[in-house]
Amino acid sequence: MSDPTPVTYLKTLFSQTEKGRCFLRNPRQRPYTKPNQQCIDSYDLEIVKAIRNSDIPKLRAMLQEGKSCNACNRFGESIMHMACRRGLVDVVKFLIYEAHVAVDVRDDFGRTAMHDACWTIVPNLEVMDLVIRKISPDLLLSEDVRGHTPFHYARKEHWDVWVKFLEERDHILIRRLACLVLE
Repeated sequence: MSDPTPVTYLKTLFSQTEKGRCFLRNPRQRPYTKPNQQCIDSYDLEIVKAIRNSDIPKLRAMLQEGKSCNACNRFGESIMHMACRRGLVDVVKFLIYEAHVAVDVRDDFGRTAMHDACWTIVPNLEVMDLVIRKISPDLLLSEDVRGHTPFHYARKEHWDVWVKFLEERDHILIRRLACLVLE
């Protein structure tokens, strides 16, 4: 296939494994979980400012004080969504490896942090690399309420960059596909 889109590349990659083919035949959409009150209560100006300013010491202090870093607004958009959309590599690292936030959370439109990571002016490969190493690979093809996967939000002029990125990580994705739990 010449010049595949990131979505077609992923579908081709998935078709190389039995679990991937099974997922492609019967794509499952993880149910949307509404945010709990603790997550909503933790979403305030203080945590939003810390994210926007990439203030890791402040985030670390809030975490140690018991504030949830799974904070999200009432629409389910989490601070992980925000960090991915803004390309905040250090914040994403902190949220994944220190705060151990849920990386696969969806907002009420069904978008994950990966949708936001792809929905940028310039591809932030480092952010996406951190995220794909933590999520179940089926989320790369998960659709939001409009039927769009994360890479449907990538700009067309960046498709070749994203395909190259995915090609360089196909061994990781294939290995993760082997661990995919199909229900």
